[in-house]
Amino acid sequence: MRKDELQRTDAEGRLFRIAYASRTRDDLRLPDLQAIAEQAAARNRQSRITGVLLFGQGQVLQWLEGPAAAVCAVMGAIQRDPRHQGVSVLSAGWIDARRFPDWSMQFLDAGERAGSVVPLAVSPDKGSAARVFDGAAVRHWADRDPDGICTAQGLAAHLARSPEESLPPIPERFLGCPRARAGLVDEVCRTLGQGWMDSRYSGFEVTLATVRLNRLMLLAGRPADPREARASAVVLAPDRCSELTGALMKTDLLRSAGYSVRLIAWARVTSLRSSLRGTGNCPIIIYGGRVGIDSRDAKRAAAMADWLRADYPGRTILIGGRSAGPLSEWPDRLAFHSQGGHPVAGKPIDWPALSALAADPVAALAR
Repeated sequence: MRKDELQRTDAEGRLFRIAYASRTRDDLRLPDLQAIAEQAAARNRQSRITGVLLFGQGQVLQWLEGPAAAVCAVMGAIQRDPRHQGVSVLSAGWIDARRFPDWSMQFLDAGERAGSVVPLAVSPDKGSAARVFDGAAVRHWADRDPDGICTAQGLAAHLARSPEESLPPIPERFLGCPRARAGLVDEVCRTLGQGWMDSRYSGFEVTLATVRLNRLMLLAGRPADPREARASAVVLAPDRCSELTGALMKTDLLRSAGYSVRLIAWARVTSLRSSLRGTGNCPIIIYGGRVGIDSRDAKRAAAMADWLRADYPGRTILIGGRSAGPLSEWPDRLAFHSQGGHPVAGKPIDWPALSALAADPVAALAR
């Protein structure tokens, strides 16, 4: 079976995802966790389960995805395993595509920075766990496209320094895949921001490059709102923010993932109530700047988030931008936050019963 066929097949039906956190026994060490992941990978390949196992600070974070009955059965086994203590389900829900299609169960040491994986908190909450899973997903997709980083670095240099008439188009392989295009934007913005910090690019060159990048992404085409949206979201770009590329890409990513998205550019607090009228209680994502050359973008986003949380208590308010993790992972991050509220203890859950229920196609369709 080809890798691409693992993404989704009609035979397996809908895909289900569970993310959980647990503590390990004091006597478990890194080699023990690696061995557990290798054993799990062998079993998961037979059950068509994919995902990632992260370890650090005595904590385990695991993402499981695949046929619902198989995922629930694995969770039942984890709950009974004495090596896991204090299992806490962070998020669970149906998904349209696998996030880690090539990893039957990849083990990553999150105690140290490994690629794009960020360290685990001692007691990971839902927000910090989302950032760790985002980092693992970036590493996974970078493994799929090892030439992408080199392409982004070359594109950044062209955007900053080439004459207008010699600017290259976006490489064709990035045009048909919003996630790949967002990953390209992620890396171009990171390269420009780091280049400015290292004095390899001037402030003018970085500003010129971001304007050109924005134009290239607009020329690449933008998806329309889906006819039958799975959910809605609002993307806000605060007034006077210095670059909008990330906000545009976030909107495109969410629309491609089935969300109906309202983009409000250069939003002002004084007019937000009228701008948000008619958007119900859907999540609001505030863009905080991705290149990082202007820290005022992040400050404006934080101030707007404080105002919105006070004015709309109970509504999901998320801040994007460079410090919030990879742009390309926002559809999965939004689903992670939206499906389920606070983490719940895994012990009271009857996993065998859930597994049997998920195995019934009629029950699955009813969900």
